[in-house]
Amino acid sequence: MNRYHRIRMRLMNLWAATRDHINLWIDDERPAPWGWYQATTVQDAKYALEDYVVKNWSLDHDLGFGGEVYDLLKWMVEEDQVYGIHLWPMNEPTIHTQNPVGRENMKAILTRYAPYGEFTRPY
Repeated sequence: MNRYHRIRMRLMNLWAATRDHINLWIDDERPAPWGWYQATTVQDAKYALEDYVVKNWSLDHDLGFGGEVYDLLKWMVEEDQVYGIHLWPMNEPTIHTQNPVGRENMKAILTRYAPYGEFTRPY
């Protein structure tokens, strides 16, 4: 990610954080759409889920050295099932990853544990 993208991401995240609800874009390579809060690592996404009310979210699978979103989903399940901390966003996610195995793994965990029921959103 070059300097321009880092500055753009910071400005967009500042703007998104001033709203009541945020839209969370989890991806380390593709820039977030305007008005979306961008998390480039699993840790960034955890902070966003803990600190904001997330309305919509869009997921990549592989975050390079930032981890995998599948690990984030497992953490969300643990927080919900073990500790009773509900961190699930309001709407079911869009999965924009190009990794077919990662997509199926995320779809399986969302179908089984997320409060949305059967995961039906098209890719």
